Amino acid sequence: MSLRRFCGLLLSAVLLPAWAAGPAAPDAQAGAGLVPTEVVDAFHAALANGDRAGVIRQLATDLTIYEQGFVERGRDAYAQGSMPNDITFASLVKRQVLQRDAWEDGNVAWVLTLSSVTGDFGDQKLSLVNTETLVLRRTGQGWKIVHIHRSAHPRGEGEALPEPLPSAGRPAPAATPAALPPPVAPVTAPAAVPMPPPPPGPVPASSTRPEGE
Repeated sequence: MSLRRFCGLLLSAVLLPAWAAGPAAPDAQAGAGLVPTEVVDAFHAALANGDRAGVIRQLATDLTIYEQGFVERGRDAYAQGSMPNDITFASLVKRQVLQRDAWEDGNVAWVLTLSSVTGDFGDQKLSLVNTETLVLRRTGQGWKIVHIHRSAHPRGEGEALPEPLPSAGRPAPAATPAALPPPVAPVTAPAAVPMPPPPPGPVPASSTRPEGE
């Protein structure tokens, strides 16, 4: 994310690389299966990672950028103009997506994003709130960003913001493993029950005759 107009005076304090060469040719197939919000996330991830070809890959050739009252027309003009500043800025700050809305209508999509930007830029500590509207068009190579409109302001003291979303470029927190059930106590076999003695047998008849018989 750029915010270059808002932080224009700070850019002079940062040494920017020279980008005299023309834009790299985008891979026609890369990203063809991404949905609009994924294209937006890929665009910002490429800026933060310094992936110049990855940035260009997400853009339509007839890109138009409106930012802080300035206009930039054409993907090539952006690549040779302000994109190096955008990459430098994105690599020095932390961007968190706070809110996002997206719509899709046929071959056109809109992605609206509210984000926070914090970090050290030159000798300044930044805490900014950024709003961004991206318009995308469906092409034979997938969704491409055709229009970018963004602006920012310093976060006010006590300004309430939504909690960052768990997606949009940040890995979701790992799920907490479920607690294991307590171990089952071993079952003790009951003590053996003594068997009752066998019943007494029939009393045998006496073989002795009574006297007098």
